Amino acid sequence: MSVVRCCTDSKNGEMVAVKVIEGHQLNDRMSREIFDRELNAARLRHKNIARILDSGIDEDSGHPFLVYDWVDSDLSKSKRRFTYKGWEDFLDWIGIPILDALSFATSGRSCIET
Repeated sequence: MSVVRCCTDSKNGEMVAVKVIEGHQLNDRMSREIFDRELNAARLRHKNIARILDSGIDEDSGHPFLVYDWVDSDLSKSKRRFTYKGWEDFLDWIGIPILDALSFATSGRSCIET
């Protein structure tokens, strides 16, 4: 299970998202593979993929963590904030950006200009 918390970066004072993968230490093959895959995906540079800033293992708990740019919204908030007149509006606002990021992630490229 993972927990994401909004934190303040001690180096620059900016808000960041810290994802702690609780209940797991990277001492088994499956946990290591899951962590490595998310870390590799997070290294992709695309306007619709959250940018990773740091990663590591917490010295006290042994839990792996990932640090991302803080995004002050999520899909649930976005859906409530906008009124969609139909599927075309939803596709333009939500669907296409998600599909664009997914297509990029599976293309083998690692960077796209935003």
